[in-house]
Amino acid sequence: MTDRGLPTPPSPVFFASTSSASRREAPRSRSIQHLPSPESLTERMFLMRTEYDRGVNTFSPEGRLFQVEYAIEAIKLGSTTIGLKTKDGIVLAVEKRVTSPLLEPSSVEKIMEIDEHIGCAVSGLIADARTLVEHARVETQNHRFSYGEPMTVESSTQAICDLALRFGEGDEESMSRPFGVSLLIAGHDENGPSLYYTDPSGTFWQCNAKAIGSVLVVMLLGGFVLSREDMNKWWIWGYWASPMMYAQNAVSVNEFLGQSWQKVLPGSTEPLGVLILKSHGIFPETKWYWIGFGALLGFTFLFTLCLAYLKSYGHSYPSVSEETKGETCKFDWPGVLTALMGISGAGMTTLMDVLAGRKTNGYIKGSISISGYPKKQETFARVSGYCEQDDIHSPHVTVHESLLFSAWLRLPGDVSSKTRKMFIEEVMELVELTPVRDVLVGLPRVNGLLIEQRKRLTIAVELVANPSIIFMDEPTSGLDARAAAIVMRTVRNTVDTGRTVVCTIHQPSIDIFEAFDELLLLKQGGEQIYFGPLGRHSSEMIKYFEEIEGISKIEDGYNPATWMLEVTTVPQEFVLGVYFSDMYKNSELCQRNKVLIHELSTPPAGSSDLHFSTTHSRSFFTQCLACLWKQNLSYWRNPQYNAVRFFFTTVIALLFGTIFWGIGTKREKPQDLFNAMGSMYAAVLTMGVLNAATVQPVVSVERMAFYRERAAGMYSAFPYAFGQVLIELPYTLVQTCIYSVIVYAMMGFKWTVAKFFWNLFFMYFTLLYFTFCGMMAIGLTQNPNVASIVSAAFHATWNLFSGFLIPQTKIPIWWRWYYWLCPVAWSLYGMVVSQYGDDVANFVRDYLGFDHSFLGVVAAGVVAFGLLFALLFGVAIMKLNFQRK
Repeated sequence: MTDRGLPTPPSPVFFASTSSASRREAPRSRSIQHLPSPESLTERMFLMRTEYDRGVNTFSPEGRLFQVEYAIEAIKLGSTTIGLKTKDGIVLAVEKRVTSPLLEPSSVEKIMEIDEHIGCAVSGLIADARTLVEHARVETQNHRFSYGEPMTVESSTQAICDLALRFGEGDEESMSRPFGVSLLIAGHDENGPSLYYTDPSGTFWQCNAKAIGSVLVVMLLGGFVLSREDMNKWWIWGYWASPMMYAQNAVSVNEFLGQSWQKVLPGSTEPLGVLILKSHGIFPETKWYWIGFGALLGFTFLFTLCLAYLKSYGHSYPSVSEETKGETCKFDWPGVLTALMGISGAGMTTLMDVLAGRKTNGYIKGSISISGYPKKQETFARVSGYCEQDDIHSPHVTVHESLLFSAWLRLPGDVSSKTRKMFIEEVMELVELTPVRDVLVGLPRVNGLLIEQRKRLTIAVELVANPSIIFMDEPTSGLDARAAAIVMRTVRNTVDTGRTVVCTIHQPSIDIFEAFDELLLLKQGGEQIYFGPLGRHSSEMIKYFEEIEGISKIEDGYNPATWMLEVTTVPQEFVLGVYFSDMYKNSELCQRNKVLIHELSTPPAGSSDLHFSTTHSRSFFTQCLACLWKQNLSYWRNPQYNAVRFFFTTVIALLFGTIFWGIGTKREKPQDLFNAMGSMYAAVLTMGVLNAATVQPVVSVERMAFYRERAAGMYSAFPYAFGQVLIELPYTLVQTCIYSVIVYAMMGFKWTVAKFFWNLFFMYFTLLYFTFCGMMAIGLTQNPNVASIVSAAFHATWNLFSGFLIPQTKIPIWWRWYYWLCPVAWSLYGMVVSQYGDDVANFVRDYLGFDHSFLGVVAAGVVAFGLLFALLFGVAIMKLNFQRK
């Protein structure tokens, strides 16, 4: 195989700085624009509060830590700091506040250099920033001295945040207060341009753009701090362009032109409200309410369009350079175990992900050929396996069931069930998993299999597909010597079956390193240093490097892998005055490899490209059946989810039943109906939100396994969504029956078959659409934390438009359309009408707007909401992939 691509162009880090000074600033200041920054009373007060009590951690009565509050306020009162990531690098811009004409602007240091490729911008206390920056400078230089390579931007940011995390640890070296500063850390490394934002808690995020500090500029140009009449002519354009101006005008006009402000003071001809508006430079005409409203809608529309359609120019490139992609070659024979090694940043995992077709981000350009034919990922996935480093599996199935599921979907349909089971038994014996065949997989480091057993299961899941080549990403990472030896024995057994295995590996022991047959060694940037056989006791590799003039001989008993990495570092190249990549290009070994590449890139005479008639090994129906089978096992063995929600359902039902005891028998006054409707409203939201919240962690865990299984070509997205949705039906039905029987009896609703089953029907589909909405939120977001925020927004809106807080007849006409889009409103409609629509039909129709003849349509609507959310979950799973590889 060959893989060619474009280089990652060197991207500088650009720094920009602007100063704001008083109008009496000396001419030596060269700021293009000067933003006024007076010494306000707030700033003077804050300067006094920068003196922290370094020995005491003081809490407020509400439980807030004052030192943390001070740190956050320091950032809020700090100057504006902006960072932007572009295709060419990073731009940092800061606002310098020059508060005295005697102060030299250049002495206000807001942008600092950490290393030659890393810088940062500061908002907050400068002294605290210097402490963090000096710590980062020491860390970057130590890393460069120890490893002969620059520290990545992310690692440097991590070092800064690790120092911030020491607050409150109690040892002598720990700080006694949090740092009152936030940093925008920018730089360029092998991963391209990077921008990180840190806060006093020690947390950091990677950003494309970020602004921190005060909102000084926005407030000044919005007419709030500085009125329109007092604004200089060269800044008046900012006033008309500020969304804050339109918002302030609309709100002020709406208030001060009201009837309560129409009093005319003695000696004046204008109302008090108009005088107040004019005194603040606000337009006193009623039309400005509608102008402001329209302008804000326009800004919202404009910004939404920008977010949706504005794309950054250019493409993201993998972190492997042109030499790497142009000359890195990968060719392997059956029964050969190849090690892919190099220092951090050499692009080993990137190369493997590209070859295996598992790269999900970046821009890949070039060609990969298999036996002389262009690689097709759908076909290649059928004949290859990929063992990820994270060992992700469904936690509630056994080892044997995991292998059975993989073999069921990945082996051809003409393989009989008996043959498939025999093959699974052979694979389990090969990877030494037979003793734990009936053990649940569990979650990593929580329960179930040990780490090395999970590694072997990952290998076995790929082996049962009977692949020709297997890629393994660091199969020994995180293992002790004994566990690593067991895993490598499994890998060696796999190779001995005639398969080709390629592994990325870091700093292996002697025994592990010498288990490999060939070595592909990369330097930083992905350039090849060596690609050839290791030989017995690594003799071929050692001979190659010892022939280079100046390379020290390996000592007896020394680890060849460690020696190889030590003698090929960048500092060693400077000492010897050689470039190992150039030496390899000119070597006889490289020439032999090129000849072999040319031979393998030419299709053999009479051969044809590998082709399968279908994308997946099994039919769509079989995929759905297999996914439902696995979900059934997972749900049955997950009492933490199902048993707990059944228990809480029982508790809630008993609680509601005792609180609303006998409410269904009362029909004397309107309040009786409102009380019954209140019980239905509380039940719908309480039970529904419970279901939506509890299903999200379950789906999130299964989604990670889904990413791996779909990438392996086991099934498409809809069979997975089908199994995940369908398995909820019986469990939700049991939950509904528990609740409905208890509540219906204790509240005393009429015991007729129609009324009881209508209540059961609406409660069942209500819980279903809440559950499916929780699934949809997981499908649309990256993790359960974000999904819970998205779900909360839905639930809050549904609560408001449910028809209980504000009856449908009282909702303003311009918002009534959303009432019909609110699923909770349909649920309450159906529940109330099914119980009271025939007895008190006139009151229900006149006050609530509910019509008993509309009951069938309402029932269909509730079912439609469940189907809609289930469909959106399937579409989200199919279209969105939050993996970043």
